[in-house]
Amino acid sequence: MPLSHIEHFLVQTTDMARTRDWFVRALGVEFKQRQVDDQGLYQLFMFDPNGIKIELNYDSTEAQGLHAEVMASELRS
Repeated sequence: MPLSHIEHFLVQTTDMARTRDWFVRALGVEFKQRQVDDQGLYQLFMFDPNGIKIELNYDSTEAQGLHAEVMASELRS
């Protein structure tokens, strides 16, 4: 049976401000933001050097004052 590849993985974590600062300022990593209201989540998506998508999930209370590029509710049809 052939091995499959990893498309992406997620981590439920805390301290979004510190994480964003470290990824952006220290490492220069670009990310996308998404709000998932029905689950109370705010998500950051980025890619590692091998092209694997990393999804970081935060409680939406950590995102006060931020504006997500995408609302998950807009993705559903």
